[in-house]
Parts: sequence; structure tokens; C-alpha cells
Amino acid sequence: MFAGDSRAAQNLVEAQAKGFASAWLPGVAAFWASLRVYFAVSHASVAGKLRAVLFPFAKKQWRRKRAEELDGGGDARAGALHGHALPLEDDNAPDGYVPLVAFVTFALVAGYVRGSRGTFTPEVLASIFSWCAGLQMLEIALYSLGLYLLGAHNVPVLDVACFTGYKYVALSINAIAHFFGGERAYYAALFWTGLSASYFMLKTMAQAVPAELESSAARREIVVLVFGVLQGLSIWVLGRSA
Repeated sequence: MFAGDSRAAQNLVEAQAKGFASAWLPGVAAFWASLRVYFAVSHASVAGKLRAVLFPFAKKQWRRKRAEELDGGGDARAGALHGHALPLEDDNAPDGYVPLVAFVTFALVAGYVRGSRGTFTPEVLASIFSWCAGLQMLEIALYSLGLYLLGAHNVPVLDVACFTGYKYVALSINAIAHFFGGERAYYAALFWTGLSASYFMLKTMAQAVPAELESSAARREIVVLVFGVLQGLSIWVLGRSA
């Protein structure tokens, strides 16, 4: 009798597992396929993105390329970017590689600075990661809401996550400046990177809003300006807290 009960329980578990896989794995696979294209980068595209983030005032072209504008029509995976070119094909395309590496770099440098002062504890890195993640989610929600109110409904959340994640490049630079040069070097770096990040976000978000919304130009300009100010403010807040 016990053997029969055991076999029935095993069959039930297997059925539940198959049902779970069929329900969730297709969605997971689709999400992974969408996420993977954001990491299609090259050394040249990463260098171009860093120049745009740190020296945006020298950049002239901010419009994203369409896949059909490229030789051969672009990579088929560009469909996951709503028809836009991949990051390795366009410096203006959002990528996940630079924000991710910059985020880890910032957390490690901030933790190292704490350690050099003798204030490092195992909880420091966890607090930095959790604080950054919480503020990142809040930023994504605010930017997505602003874009929605402007009528830019076709901007993917992953695009917004990448655009708001470039601030960690500035935060890493600021933390390194603080470590080697102290408070004065930190504030000098903060002044430049804060302005650069705000201008970068302003120009980037201006391109994300469809041209047909020019009839609401006044509201559009105000919201895009707020986007830029929020980016500089978040750099200041995260830098002080970490």
C-alpha cells in the first residue's frame, strides 16, 4: 500500500513540476532573450558610451539608429529593441553591460573606502547594494510614469533601467576621486559628473519622446528637464549615503 502511495505522490510532484515549467519557462526564456540583446556590446561601443556619459557636451548626434538603416538591415535580434540597432551598432542604444559593471565597481570602491577608514563591516556591501537597488527601482518607476504621461508608451522598462543605470559610471569616478584626493577632489568630480549625467539624461530622454508629441512642447520640456535634474540629484544622494 505504501509503495502505491509513494508512486502516486511521485506522479503528483512530476505533474506539478511539468505544469510549472510549461507555465513559467516560456516567459523566462522570452525575458532572457529580451535581456540578452542589451549585452551585445563591443570594446568600441563601450568606449563610445563612456565618452557620451562623461563628456556629453561634445556629442552632436543623439538619435538612435533603426535596424533597417544599417547595412544588411541590422541584426535580427534588434527586434527585441523595438526595431532599433543593437548597442554594438549604435552608441545611442541602451546597454546593460556598462551600468552593471559600473554598479559593481561603485559598490566595491565605496566598500574599500569604508575599509580604509576602518569603518568597513560585512553589512556595508549589503547596505550599499540594497540602497542602490531601492533607489534604482524608484527612479525606474518615476521615469516610466513621466514617459507614460508624455504619451511615450513604447519605451521599454529595460531601456529606462539602462538609461538610469549609467549614473553608476559617475558614482564610480566620484568614489575613486574621493579615495585618492579627499573631499575637494570628490566635490570637483561630483560637479562635473553631475552636470554630465544630467545633460546626458536630458538629451537621451528628449529622443525617447515621439516627435508627434511636439504639440505638448511645454509639458514635454518640463518633464525632460526634471528627468535630467533627478539624475544629478540621485548621484548626489547615493554618493553621500555610500
